[in-house]
Amino acid sequence: QVLLHGGDHDRNLFKAHVKVSERKYRSMSSPSSLVTWRKEGHTAIVTLCNGENRLTPEFLSSFNTILDSVESDDSIRAMVTTNQGKIYSNGLPLELFSTISNEEIMQICQQVTRLLQRILTFPMVTVAAISGHAFAAGALLAMSHDYRVMRTGRGWFCMPEIKLKLNFTMDLLELAKAKLPPDQYINCIQYGKRYTAEEAKRVGIIQECCEAEKIVQSAVELANGVVSWQQEAYDRSVLSKIKEDLYHDTIKVLLNGRMYYSKL
Repeated sequence: QVLLHGGDHDRNLFKAHVKVSERKYRSMSSPSSLVTWRKEGHTAIVTLCNGENRLTPEFLSSFNTILDSVESDDSIRAMVTTNQGKIYSNGLPLELFSTISNEEIMQICQQVTRLLQRILTFPMVTVAAISGHAFAAGALLAMSHDYRVMRTGRGWFCMPEIKLKLNFTMDLLELAKAKLPPDQYINCIQYGKRYTAEEAKRVGIIQECCEAEKIVQSAVELANGVVSWQQEAYDRSVLSKIKEDLYHDTIKVLLNGRMYYSKL
């Protein structure tokens, strides 16, 4: 979400906003353990296993590999994503961005855009089971799903760009507008309101909230309920095309736009 302009000057400004943590980045789990999945009936349960679940290149690669596996199983009708620990995703790896080139930043941002677009049009029912915090691009990752369930008692849903002194770009903004209730644009996008699960359900950002130990079960039941609306198994290609048509304008911006903050 960040592209640094003006050479060393802007890079130093960025470092003032974000703490550099190369040691933390280097100590990440191996790519094979960043995202895992298991099958429960006709539902794939995908688990984000890397602490803050920052959208690093390794994490994105692992996530896409898992999505390939899920998609290749023709018997799967729904996918639930959830997290270990207290964070669903804290978004982009801003601490890493302060240590790499603008070209590398752009490459990561394009990978994130492709992942969001892929989940938005994934050829099955998708539910995000948010067991903790979902911030910034992590919140948009959750919003890319068809439905959302969030744990009560711990965790915030938030787009804190104003607190980071960063502006939204058109592609991120269009995705947020496509998925958020219009009456929450000002609170969520403009002012970075932090929503509890109860608040998020009340305003329509999520569909259900429940205790942590029930969140995956609740998400699976929600997904299976949607699948049961069809007397026969739905055609995946038709479902994906309907999603593409439904979010046509958003996808156009995601694929053709530039995902970065142009100003710090």
